[in-house]
Amino acid sequence: MTTIELLRKFAATKLPIRILAAEEFNGAEQLAKLGYIKLAIPPMKKGRNTYGQQDPALVLAITPSGKRAIAT
Repeated sequence: MTTIELLRKFAATKLPIRILAAEEFNGAEQLAKLGYIKLAIPPMKKGRNTYGQQDPALVLAITPSGKRAIAT
């Protein structure tokens, strides 16, 4: 799936949305770097039994730049 297809998928979904698949996470990171979405990546947990675990990332919003990219 291309980043624009992923952006369209996010746009068609009620936000915020959790990112569970690694492929979607990588695409979401690229979209965030391009300024097309607002992405929240929680910090890794550091507890005794939870060290290294991480909650899913959240796509919070599509930016105006992202909306323009979808329209083209």
